[in-house]
Amino acid sequence: MAREARDAKLDSIARGRVYPLKVFMDLTGWRQVAIKEARCAGLRVVYHANTALISGDDFNDWVLSSDRVTTRPYRSKRASASD
Repeated sequence: MAREARDAKLDSIARGRVYPLKVFMDLTGWRQVAIKEARCAGLRVVYHANTALISGDDFNDWVLSSDRVTTRPYRSKRASASD
């Protein structure tokens, strides 16, 4: 259930919309550390009238960019417990 709620929040970051940083953080569930790491990794944040703004287009492009996409082999908890 928690995963579905998180995925629903991430689905709400729509292309063509701009979000104040606090709203973006509420929608994604990210905290300041995650925002800082994302910015260091290339997520664009724009300032207007002393307000940090994140574009839904920039976020979606950043997430889907080839350098952000990684794959990890699946390991079940059972397999890692027996190692």
